[in-house]
Amino acid sequence: EVVQDLQEISQVMEQLLPGIRLHDTNSLTSFHVHESDFHKVLVRSNDNIILDAIYENLSPLLDQSLAFAAMTSEEYEKKVREYQYIAEALSNGQTDLAVALVLVNLTNLKKKIESHAEKNSRVAFA
Repeated sequence: EVVQDLQEISQVMEQLLPGIRLHDTNSLTSFHVHESDFHKVLVRSNDNIILDAIYENLSPLLDQSLAFAAMTSEEYEKKVREYQYIAEALSNGQTDLAVALVLVNLTNLKKKIESHAEKNSRVAFA
């Protein structure tokens, strides 16, 4: 059921891409809601009360961070492919691959946030 939920969420995100290409605000908002849902399903699939508690406390920060992660329609498309690959890896029983893909996804998110923060700090000191 978890894999199916992840696949369905990533399919909805893919269907939102045409609206994102047109800079449709509703599509962008819906994309971010579904992206948040993807992470929630992924974390909660472990049935780990400690991990769930950590996620609940950090999810607002994650949601804010995810908003920085995709700026162009190509980057949104890339994120959808990454989420589809994660769901596919889990579907095929390739847990190690899924973990690696999640780590790549989070590392890319971290780099995007750092880059955004660096640009903002340069502007602030200009």
